[in-house]
Amino acid sequence: MKCSIYSKPHVMSIEERPDPVAGPDQVVVKVERAGICGSDVTAWIHDGTIVGVFPDMEWGHEFSGIVEQVGGDVEGISVGDRVWVNPLLAKELGLMMADMCGGFSEKVLIEKAKLDYNIYKLPDSISLEHAALIEPFCVGTHGKNKVGCKVGEHVVIYGAGPIGLCALSGLVGQGVKNVVVLEQRAERLALIEEMGGIAIDSSDPKYMKKLIEIFGQTTSIYGVPIPDIDVFIDCAGATKVIDDILSNAKRGARISIVANSKSPASVFMGTVMTSELEICGSSGYNHDDITEVIGYLANKSTKIDKIITHRFKYDELEHALDIASSIEAQAVKVIVEY
Repeated sequence: MKCSIYSKPHVMSIEERPDPVAGPDQVVVKVERAGICGSDVTAWIHDGTIVGVFPDMEWGHEFSGIVEQVGGDVEGISVGDRVWVNPLLAKELGLMMADMCGGFSEKVLIEKAKLDYNIYKLPDSISLEHAALIEPFCVGTHGKNKVGCKVGEHVVIYGAGPIGLCALSGLVGQGVKNVVVLEQRAERLALIEEMGGIAIDSSDPKYMKKLIEIFGQTTSIYGVPIPDIDVFIDCAGATKVIDDILSNAKRGARISIVANSKSPASVFMGTVMTSELEICGSSGYNHDDITEVIGYLANKSTKIDKIITHRFKYDELEHALDIASSIEAQAVKVIVEY
């Protein structure tokens, strides 16, 4: 089989390696579609080691495919099943191998394979291309679930990258109305509206007034007028975002940190204490998030497919990585077809 082997930034190779053979508790999946993740982009242009992608290893983790081999001890999975694989649990080493589980190779060996644990069957209504979006969709959905977003609440998302748009789709699928996404790029502002959100340009100095117009006004503990927002979801990862949230969070607001910021943020704990803010980290996803997302895709209750902006064949993987990493290309989600 062909495998993509990571070497260093801007260097990878496609190598021929022996096909995997399923042991008693293992499954081999033939990859059909793969997505390029932000962590793959980081490995491609900066340093793979900071996102768990090491030299001379297979990589890629957002993928769907068809079961090719099933070990004798595996129950409920058959050759020919259309499946999505949870990369967090695809290998015995778990999270350590998540970004190197082999989604950019033609076949992947799933260790300790178990239905609805690390392999999920796909309803007929979900295409393999859309199934390749399950992984980032789960990350965004987990972000809103960690702070218990409810229908009727006022929610603001910072950042319209793939995860911010996936969080938006999770909220739309749940039935949360009037979700605002703050973003500066014009093409992303248009995409937010297409996907059912309210787009506000965060570079506009009057954007807080716009939030008050949408959600109504309340006051901070210091008596300052602020928008009535129940939940903030940070999918941007900029230090300014944390400052912005803490300055405009009402008493009892919940804050979900989904983005991995590149520099430390200074948090005045007095504000957290006196406003009784709940700040929650969000990393990865769980079984409940996965089944929720598969349900949204099966019922076509969101417009998550609109995040797909580019498609490439497997032999174009290197170019696909360049496009996914290019600011000028304005890529959101790049899909690789096998």
